[in-house]
Amino acid sequence: MTMDVGVPIDLHQSALIAAASVVVSAVSFATILRDAWRVVPVRIVAACVAAYLVAVHARWAWGMYLESWPIAHEASIWAVVGLLPITLVAWSLPVAGLVWQLLRPRPHRVVAAATDDARPLVTRRQVAKAAASTVPLVALGTAGRGYSSGLRLPEVRPIPLAFPGLHSDLHGLTILHLSDLHLGFVRQTRHLEATLERLTVRPDLVVLTGDVADDLNQLERALRAVKALSPRLGVFSSLGNHEYLHDAPFARAAHRRAGVPLLVGDGASIAVGKTTLHVGGADDPVELHGDIGAFMHRTVAAAMRGAPKDAFRLLLSHRPEGFVPGALHGAHLTLSGHTHGGQIGFNGKSAFEPIWSERYLWGSFRRGTSRLYTTSGFGHWFPFRVGCPAEVPLITLGPAR
Repeated sequence: MTMDVGVPIDLHQSALIAAASVVVSAVSFATILRDAWRVVPVRIVAACVAAYLVAVHARWAWGMYLESWPIAHEASIWAVVGLLPITLVAWSLPVAGLVWQLLRPRPHRVVAAATDDARPLVTRRQVAKAAASTVPLVALGTAGRGYSSGLRLPEVRPIPLAFPGLHSDLHGLTILHLSDLHLGFVRQTRHLEATLERLTVRPDLVVLTGDVADDLNQLERALRAVKALSPRLGVFSSLGNHEYLHDAPFARAAHRRAGVPLLVGDGASIAVGKTTLHVGGADDPVELHGDIGAFMHRTVAAAMRGAPKDAFRLLLSHRPEGFVPGALHGAHLTLSGHTHGGQIGFNGKSAFEPIWSERYLWGSFRRGTSRLYTTSGFGHWFPFRVGCPAEVPLITLGPAR
């Protein structure tokens, strides 16, 4: 059976990565790191790591068998959280072994016993051991840095976007974009409130593009905190897959109580001076895998339906897969989340973009005159980020020069 447990890899993929890491470690210790394997603490750590991987994947499989989302979801989180540092260290072991083999002293015939005065303060063996040990320590340090970065509060990130023919009444219009807060995991509502308090400008419009709260008891308070900003054009929200995974009717009711319009396959037009801003919200297909193209085309078409011909059309789509349908249906700007930017980035782009360039993982993208901004997200369901910090984009519209 299949079940979307809210992590980007499934049970089989996670188990395969874990098994590969174990095999790589075992081969390394059996060949080029035999001396390290003779150290008892190394064996104990290796046994504990193997037991951890078996336990979390067995519990994940048990949750899938029982069709219990809470069990499977919890186990999948623990599996992925542990898998990251374990995989980094495991795949660093062959490199450590090569360093050891290159630097270790070679056996040779002893001509005469060295006197105490002739012995070097640091032997070649010690240097080789220190150099080889550094490699997995660097890998472990990278994991630690990633978790440390994941615990930091998101920064408000200015994102200027230019559009040809933009009406002068929209020049300088600011849109605060909140997505993937995942309140109830690492982030809590108080973190959102603290971030909003640090704003130095009041945005004209605030939008939320799904996965706001995994603890739905925090959802209404979070929405009220956002609404308290009192943006002149209002606050609008769309659904993500996690709202459906938890309790979509509850999420809809929380939006009604907080007075925040929830756009699901529909839109709202707002007068801005002598022009119009149309905000449309796409629905979410819930499933992480498979072909969702037809679904996204239908819901984006519905979200854009009724937009005045001369309006600036803004599409809220939890997934960046809404971008291409949005461009086809006249959206000038699509705001998305969902991907978390892969939580590993380089130079302002996701590290996975060379592999999945058409998934629009993080940053600004263009298709004709249509633009997309995919945010790396306010939160995450596991606190690991390297080169891809959590963010709150503050979009500023401007004319193309």
